[in-house]
Amino acid sequence: MAMFGYMTDTGTVEPVDTVEVEAEGNLCFNHTGHDLLSLLFHFLDEWLYKFSADEFFIPREVKVLHIDRRQFKIRSIGWGEEFSLDKHP
Repeated sequence: MAMFGYMTDTGTVEPVDTVEVEAEGNLCFNHTGHDLLSLLFHFLDEWLYKFSADEFFIPREVKVLHIDRRQFKIRSIGWGEEFSLDKHP
């Protein structure tokens, strides 16, 4: 949430929509993971994609549903809404 808190005041975001994000530890070719650090990077990158390119989605809250530390996969859900400059300073 710190990444989104840097972009806007997340207190102005209403949890009207739900978005699920899955990430794996490595974005090379077959998306097989190799360590927890790359998993964290790709987790944040997937949420940033939802904000900047896909749906302009800004979450008020994100919950990690599952972390697979052997396969380096993470599944999460976020509650928020579409970003609007008028509403989100």
